[in-house]
Amino acid sequence: MANEQRHTATGKMSPRQRQYEIDRITAQYVEERRAGRSPRVEDYTQRHPEYAREIRLFVADYLLIGERLPEPDLVPTAPLSSAALAALAQIELESAPVVPIAGLVARGIEQGYEPPRLAAAVGISMDVLAKLDAKAIIADTIPFTLVERLAEKLQAVPEAVAAFLVGTAPAQAPAHYYAEQAPEQRQESFLDAIQASDALDENAKWEWADIVARDVPPA
Repeated sequence: MANEQRHTATGKMSPRQRQYEIDRITAQYVEERRAGRSPRVEDYTQRHPEYAREIRLFVADYLLIGERLPEPDLVPTAPLSSAALAALAQIELESAPVVPIAGLVARGIEQGYEPPRLAAAVGISMDVLAKLDAKAIIADTIPFTLVERLAEKLQAVPEAVAAFLVGTAPAQAPAHYYAEQAPEQRQESFLDAIQASDALDENAKWEWADIVARDVPPA
């Protein structure tokens, strides 16, 4: 009933009022992370289902950019939109770098996950994992759901995983993928890599398509 009332009230909001609520919620998320806590996106979307898509898109941008927003006393007092927060994060990009992990496969092995087991644990195939590890997938097409899954299995913060994935250039696929010669990778979108995988069944591909539609802003 409470959710129905919230939806009804939201339907009467002006675009400005709606954006204010979104900014208030996403600012709370940022504040929690700055305080050293680990807020769960699902908790936010369950509490505010009417803003679920906006919250997910904000967090996706926030994690892939990294926690590089100015300290609170440097942020203007006027409410900022999600886009404005992302712009501030971009401005601060070089001032507070996030240290990436050494690599998905290397980190996985350290945590007891051989490549096939790591790929299965996060719901992708070995070929997609190889492309991610080679930075052959365009970073801003990678859903944060995958970033969070990888962070959990690799015992790393999502920002460290995201920082690795935002590689500047595609590398060769690692030799331990059992090919005679590591092929040169070209960057493609995450969903293209998923759809091209022969090792994933159609249900898995549909699931990832839904996740990308939910997590990744349209180009």
